[in-house]
Amino acid sequence: MKKTTAFYFTLAAALLPVFVQATTLHPLIGLGAEFGGKPIAGFENSDYSMSYLSAGQGFSAFGGVDAQGLINLNPFTLDLQATIGIKYTPLDEPNANIYFFRLPVELLAFIRLENLRLGAGPVYHFINIVSYTGSGITNPGGFNLDAALGLTVQMDYTFGQHWNLGLRFTTISYDQPDTPSVNGDNVGCEFSYFL
Repeated sequence: MKKTTAFYFTLAAALLPVFVQATTLHPLIGLGAEFGGKPIAGFENSDYSMSYLSAGQGFSAFGGVDAQGLINLNPFTLDLQATIGIKYTPLDEPNANIYFFRLPVELLAFIRLENLRLGAGPVYHFINIVSYTGSGITNPGGFNLDAALGLTVQMDYTFGQHWNLGLRFTTISYDQPDTPSVNGDNVGCEFSYFL
């Protein structure tokens, strides 16, 4: 895992000069929502039913840069986008508050045709924290998960020159020492603005 992570960060560093020479370099900000994944934490309600926190779902906010028109493959162009953000998944119950927090970093390469683009690339989640608080929790606390490397595939539509709407699929799993990995595969959508 560490060798793979080092490879992707080395690749990103090698591509940095290409970013600088890109046809158009745009800072961007955005919001997203994802759905899916297996249960990563749960809470037993007063009626003995269970509420679960899914490993793939959550709300995200991110920022980064997008190199548009990096390579001209007429009529297509190549874009490269790098972002860092936060992803937060809450489970609010009357007597409990459980959340899953992580920091995702992404490097996606896109093929663009006018206002449409299709891309893929690695996603790396670190500082993965599950926390339990509330009067219904007998042992407040939480646990940390290992950093996780996954893959994202995304399709975007750009409108009004600055706005972008994307649909995405991410495959990723989270590991905790001495326990089985948890599948965090998810589908989602995102809305971003290019400055």
